Amino acid sequence: MSPDAIDLTQVAGAGGVVWSVSPDGLHANLVVLECGGSIPAHRNDGLDVLLVVLAGAGVATVDGEAIELRAGAALLVPRGTERSVTAGDPGLRYLAVHAQRGPLTIGEKDLSDEVSSRARNEPPP
Repeated sequence: MSPDAIDLTQVAGAGGVVWSVSPDGLHANLVVLECGGSIPAHRNDGLDVLLVVLAGAGVATVDGEAIELRAGAALLVPRGTERSVTAGDPGLRYLAVHAQRGPLTIGEKDLSDEVSSRARNEPPP
């Protein structure tokens, strides 16, 4: 089977993750935010995350420092930092890429299939 190329500028949706892929060892999310939309402040202690801006503009705030984002920019967000992203005008479209993490769990329940389904806008298994 040959790989399929996906035009990430044409993937529909907004308000967060609209597409994702998880080949062995890697995870990538396409995040689309309308003007003023945001990913709230959060901390990830386990993984470095690379943000690659495909279109639009916005601001990433990493441990209180505001960093301007625009098409073509790449930002490495180190593990252990608090970060948020807010879209400017006309919105923001970026890839968030990181090493694949183990399954998400709450207590004993493995949530990895449910989270993956939500990222692809499919009902959970």
